[in-house]
Amino acid sequence: MAAVVDARRGRVWSQQGEGLELRPRYRWSVHRRSLFESWADDYDPAADLDFPFGDYERVLDRIAELAAQRRPPRILELGVGTANLTRKIRQRLPAAKIIGIDFSAAMLTRAREAVPDARFVVHDLRELPLPAVARACQVAVAAYVLHEFDDDFKVRLLSALLAETLEPGGVCIVGDVGFADVRSRDEARRALAEKWDPDEHYFAASEFVARASAQGLQIETERIGPHALVLVIEHAAMPPPPDST
Repeated sequence: MAAVVDARRGRVWSQQGEGLELRPRYRWSVHRRSLFESWADDYDPAADLDFPFGDYERVLDRIAELAAQRRPPRILELGVGTANLTRKIRQRLPAAKIIGIDFSAAMLTRAREAVPDARFVVHDLRELPLPAVARACQVAVAAYVLHEFDDDFKVRLLSALLAETLEPGGVCIVGDVGFADVRSRDEARRALAEKWDPDEHYFAASEFVARASAQGLQIETERIGPHALVLVIEHAAMPPPPDST
């Protein structure tokens, strides 16, 4: 099956016989990647003090702090961008090996300039499993990345990280735009209508935790400012076997 790329419209079509069929998954990837490629030269969410990045620096600091507390020798970062979080982690964990993944080659060019001793790999997080270089890490971190995915894929990605990529006992630390529940998220959407991106999927903590728990994940949430959350995700502890005596 051949693919025809219409980059100007951010679409990918699949060649099937004499016709072309739109493939939504790849349409998303091409469209979002082209946006981030175009933003790479001057991408700096920290300079935006308004929604959705009003809590950006505090979220990054908290993720780096929580990651450093575990003192992992290898740490995986998802959606590196221009390495704003990577720099903070390197400051706290100067000896750790950092592996970073992003689907934008242009963003990673800047990331390599910022943290030259980290290893960066171009990869789309929607393509699971993640590359072999990402394996055997103890901690995975992500800042302002998972809002690109709906809740079903968020759970799928986190489950795959914990089951297939990280070492046993590994942990994911995620910071992103988020709200206490669906009701508060809907209220914020109405209040922030002019700034709300309809293509992004912001956390509603209580509902997401319930969905993830049903898939065997254990999540602790921490509110950072009015519009952000930090989540620590692990495999739920298995109950002890029944006493046979």
